[in-house]
Amino acid sequence: MPSRIESVPEPKLGESRTALDVAEIIASRRFGRFQLGIVVLCTLALFSAGFATQMMSALAPAVARSMGVNPGALEPIFRYGGYGILIGLLLFAPLADWIGRKPVLLGSMALFTVLTLASVWAQTVTQLAVLRFVAGIGLGAIVPSTLAITADYMPRRSRAMLTLVVWYGFAVGSGVAGPIAAYTLTNHRWPAVFVLAGFLPVILLPVLWTGVPESLLLLVRRGEQANLSIRAGLIRISRRYDRLRVSEFTTSETMERGVPLLMLFQRDRAPITILLWIVFFTGLLAIFFVNAWTPSVLKTAEYSEFTANIVAGLMQFGGMLGGIGGCYLAGRLDRFLAIGAAFVLGALSIIALSLFSNSLIVAAALFLVGFFVFGAQNAATAIAAASYPSFMRATGAGWALGIGRTGQIIAPTVGGYVLLLKWNLHHLLDLVAVPTLIAGIAAIAIASSGRHFGRE
Repeated sequence: MPSRIESVPEPKLGESRTALDVAEIIASRRFGRFQLGIVVLCTLALFSAGFATQMMSALAPAVARSMGVNPGALEPIFRYGGYGILIGLLLFAPLADWIGRKPVLLGSMALFTVLTLASVWAQTVTQLAVLRFVAGIGLGAIVPSTLAITADYMPRRSRAMLTLVVWYGFAVGSGVAGPIAAYTLTNHRWPAVFVLAGFLPVILLPVLWTGVPESLLLLVRRGEQANLSIRAGLIRISRRYDRLRVSEFTTSETMERGVPLLMLFQRDRAPITILLWIVFFTGLLAIFFVNAWTPSVLKTAEYSEFTANIVAGLMQFGGMLGGIGGCYLAGRLDRFLAIGAAFVLGALSIIALSLFSNSLIVAAALFLVGFFVFGAQNAATAIAAASYPSFMRATGAGWALGIGRTGQIIAPTVGGYVLLLKWNLHHLLDLVAVPTLIAGIAAIAIASSGRHFGRE
């Protein structure tokens, strides 16, 4: 198989070929303006999804006052919104592999935009919970379709890293939702934040319609009836393909047909699919508890409120750096060995966090927890999307994230039972190291198995 950029030369004027390997053209090209456009647009799509997902946390007090209820009465809004996201991940990810990334991306964005704007008129907790549930379906569906279409068009050697960049759009959108919502509430009522959340996707939808192409690898699977669309897509990559006469478009990537979800378990993929689900379930479970108990850690270290916010921010920043480091190492080592090692080091960092109360050591330990645990999870998301072959890429990434999200859904219940044990904070942190270590062991098991998801 050709693997160097020079091995797939661009066509010359009047040249004709019997067959053209679309997968190798995409994989071997340099990152250029066309790929940059996809990264920017998909990052903005996930930014808008992240903002809309997280903004409700900052709005809860204002919504409760407006509706005349106790803040605790808003719990169904959060719960059903989370259920909607889970459904979007699990049901619409296979649809993105079945009918295409672009229609799922555009449809899910339109769904969450309309329901977000409609939330302005919600008068009761029940109404807002229903609206957030349906909007959540759209929010969940955006993620796998966006990650998949990004990975489908990126060069092989930078596929995971560039997919990570797009994934960070969701993280940044979630991170700025609170401050932006809080600032908006200083001069406006809570519905203004929903209008703001729907404003970017309203602008973005027509740009995505024209700027993001359907996956060429999925079009190749459709055969000759998609040849015109494939040629149009190749011309967007390079105008030189307009000069090429070709009889057939092919792909060197493994081609399988069937139900995408079932294919995750076929051809010896079942063990690594289950192990990857364990990585996501335990990794996101650990992250939930780290986030939940970080305020107690900061209080123990006797930080001022200002310093505590800075230290908590360092942990999140460490997670972004850790994801970049994980994807960098994944390109030079076995990708799952790199993830597994990061989770194991993260477990050790959590244990170190439980042993000390010195403010400087706590700050350093929290940064390392973010770098290794949060970073490993970020890298795992990008690597999962980049590792599965295109015919089940959205399903593989979407179901891994969906299984991981179930961990975060049950985490409050698990945490409640743990708190009944009345353990001190140090023992609670030691307990969090357990799922982190399990995630590391599962990732290392994938690496040691020698199995692969499929040819990239």
